[in-house]
Amino acid sequence: MLLFIDRLPLYSWVPPGTLSQKHLLAVSLPVVVTDPGSRPRSRPQRWALDTRFTGEAYAWRHHLVEAGLDPDVRRNGSTYLAPLGGGPQEFPLRRASLWLASNIPSLRANPYRIKLEDGIAFRDVRSLSNPQTNCPLLGMRALEEAGLRVLIDCAGEAVSVWVPSPWRRKAWLFLRRVASGFATEEIIWK
Repeated sequence: MLLFIDRLPLYSWVPPGTLSQKHLLAVSLPVVVTDPGSRPRSRPQRWALDTRFTGEAYAWRHHLVEAGLDPDVRRNGSTYLAPLGGGPQEFPLRRASLWLASNIPSLRANPYRIKLEDGIAFRDVRSLSNPQTNCPLLGMRALEEAGLRVLIDCAGEAVSVWVPSPWRRKAWLFLRRVASGFATEEIIWK
């Protein structure tokens, strides 16, 4: 396994409208969304890793548009999902590719593709209510199928991700990381 995201800080925010100024934390990963077969060319969006979500990927229509995709093309049927505390609902599916962006300088130009079997299920409404809590979700099935290893360090408030890789590439990149002093870069979210 190749270390692909190294100690990325957990996403922190204060919910709007609360009296408490207590920060909430979430595991967010930098993901670029493209049409199938296309290479990523834009900055990553903040996708929440949702360990309860057993599907592949879920977003709002707004997130697809923000990524430069037309939600009304490349439809792939629909799926039923059960939101937290609710019954199953039908959501359209849109074919797309997801690309995990790295915060390691020597890997920034080579994002890791997370293949989606079905596509992105999305809420087909024009408005986005709360962007802090209604961000796109990366589900367990996508992580499992991609063969990722994820370490959530709550004490250090960081997440690290490893991707499958041949040993030669791991050795070469490890030497580059040693030479860089194990540097990381800040992720600039879209």
